[in-house]
Amino acid sequence: MHVGHLTGRDVDAHAGAAEGEALLVLALIELAVDLEPRHGRRRADQFDDGRVGIERLAAPVLRDEGEQAMLDLVGLRGFEDRKIDELSGGERQRVALARSLAPGPQLLLLDEPLGSLDRTLRDRLAGEIRTILKSLGVTAVFVTHDQAEAFSVADKVAILHHGILQQFATPENLYRAPENSTVARFLGFRNLIEGYLDGNDLFHSPLGKLPIIHPAETMQKKVKLLIRPEGATLDTQTNNRVHLSGIVNDCRFQGSSYKLTLTVNGIELIFDLPIDPVPPQVGQQIDLNLCSSALVLIND
Repeated sequence: MHVGHLTGRDVDAHAGAAEGEALLVLALIELAVDLEPRHGRRRADQFDDGRVGIERLAAPVLRDEGEQAMLDLVGLRGFEDRKIDELSGGERQRVALARSLAPGPQLLLLDEPLGSLDRTLRDRLAGEIRTILKSLGVTAVFVTHDQAEAFSVADKVAILHHGILQQFATPENLYRAPENSTVARFLGFRNLIEGYLDGNDLFHSPLGKLPIIHPAETMQKKVKLLIRPEGATLDTQTNNRVHLSGIVNDCRFQGSSYKLTLTVNGIELIFDLPIDPVPPQVGQQIDLNLCSSALVLIND
């Protein structure tokens, strides 16, 4: 990918660059991989390779304060005398991030940076990393297989499948309108229904005729209907136009919602229902309303 597409300017050539000067500084962050104790050295010594970058290509915020500026940025001031084996996993991640940011890179590549941490710590550090990068104005490519992590960190998300770009969009647009069934499945959606769209914007399937709001004009002939899992509520009005009736196969309490599986005309569907009202038990009939905006046509 042309780096100018990420930074907003052409960086292929720069006639005024001094010999040996790096016009674009790339930093690969491999968090905590090389942060192992070496002969009892202090943690501050781990900035040795970063200090070269500070002297030669430092970002303005780092030129005068150096290490202390970076330690403040990642919330580790006062940790100068800590040894590596005295740092927690999250603190090691912050040290590694500080080292990668020290040279003032214009583009930062984070390759699965939080994969070795537990969920609680990953969620907290993901937010902190985004805040730090935003405060410095650094463009970053964040590689992850974790959907929640990508959504919490990124301004835009690129979905790759077998090396082919499937969709590039904001997290909100990606979730609301997946480009195709590959993206939908990657996002964890399982309610993908075979059928066809008629001239009246009604989707025909074993579920019946379901109205589609604003179907995309660029749809392929072969389409599927995605019903997002949060798009259903218990039906209290039998005359609702977007309505499903089925039999409950499974119902699991998840704290803030119920994960409910039901069968409608031979098709198994999965929804996340609010905890109130309590849904019917397994084997009982259930009536659901579908939010029209949760019905999304996608390319096969």
